[in-house]
Amino acid sequence: MRPIISNTLEVSFVVLAFTLFALIVWGVKKVCLNMGTDPIKARKTTLRTGFALILWLMGLKQLSSMNFLDNWHDLPPHFLVIVVPPILASILLVVSPRFKNFLRHVPAHWTIYIQSFRIFMELILWGLFLEGIIGRQMTFEGRNFDVLVGLTALPIAYLVMSGKLKSKAWIIAWNIFGLILLLNIVSVAILSTPLPFRIFTEGPPNTMIAYFPFVWLPGFVVPVAFAMHLFSIQQTLQKK
Repeated sequence: MRPIISNTLEVSFVVLAFTLFALIVWGVKKVCLNMGTDPIKARKTTLRTGFALILWLMGLKQLSSMNFLDNWHDLPPHFLVIVVPPILASILLVVSPRFKNFLRHVPAHWTIYIQSFRIFMELILWGLFLEGIIGRQMTFEGRNFDVLVGLTALPIAYLVMSGKLKSKAWIIAWNIFGLILLLNIVSVAILSTPLPFRIFTEGPPNTMIAYFPFVWLPGFVVPVAFAMHLFSIQQTLQKK
């Protein structure tokens, strides 16, 4: 059954998701032009990127409307179909020679700054907890420490941009730290769903991810955070 969530939180989340979408599309266009790509070709690449993302977002919305994801009895869990594809796509991009060349032209602080969105995501999760939609364990009052990544992204990105932080080890360590915290909250979120192996039983079960717009959380927002960590690590390793 779809949980009743306030319009304020739903709109806030949609705005956050589309802000990420806009930043990615804008970034692709900017980097293509900085690489010296023909403006027409750069425009086509940008449009293809935007179209692919919109198609995925609308596909997630459609899938959620079919109640396919709201099945917590079958194994493997149905929501894997919205999580695995973007994660695999991120990994394939990182190992692609063409994308590695693209990353060489992406300002290093971009893939770090964007992680600051996790501050706002954590505030939305906290709001969901206050409305009784999710349990405390999924917030910074419980077992979710992901806000630390968002807070530290701002100074780390600034130091990288200003050239004051040049240590590859520190940048990679920060990204690994971010991936660990991301894995932590993803695990807590999964183990808070009504699946047969649910562990965190405090508060209501986490079913919001099966419905629009919060289906975009595991299907788009979390993969963006994951991808940006991978991209930042790859960028750092490519530096001479």
